[in-house]
Amino acid sequence: MFDMQRTILEGAFLSALFSVLILAILYYNPRLLLNDYPKEIQDAVPPKTVKEKYQSNISSLFVILILLFIPFLFTLRYDNETSFWAISLYFFIVFMIVNLVDLFLLDWIIFCKITPKFIVIPGTEGMEIYKDFIFHLKASLKGSIICAIFSLLLAGLRVLVKTG
Repeated sequence: MFDMQRTILEGAFLSALFSVLILAILYYNPRLLLNDYPKEIQDAVPPKTVKEKYQSNISSLFVILILLFIPFLFTLRYDNETSFWAISLYFFIVFMIVNLVDLFLLDWIIFCKITPKFIVIPGTEGMEIYKDFIFHLKASLKGSIICAIFSLLLAGLRVLVKTG
């Protein structure tokens, strides 16, 4: 049976974990997430080094696997009677909570409003584009589509695993 309260709590848990991971990556080296920065910032700095590309790929893969694996594990508690659409809705709600926390907390509050020094890529200090709220809104809207696609894919996989 689908449990909305638990779904929201799990979305909040995953959002907290995601936020910590992203902030840790940014603190270690913001250039690892250079592809997620506005184009004007990307154009103002040299391309990633080979080492940065490798670290970026590893850290991105790690974050993506966590974002997919943890909610997938959470769905295994549902019985075989829970429909594909209920499982899809579960994934969509969890992913959208992460997407909205990313938009409001990480992007708008931390990136645009506070702009701590550790997220500013050397050579881009003082660029106004760090305050571009619309850039992040557009990225979040694209993220919503990705959330929907992965919700359907993971629900299908979950139904296969649980009934197989």
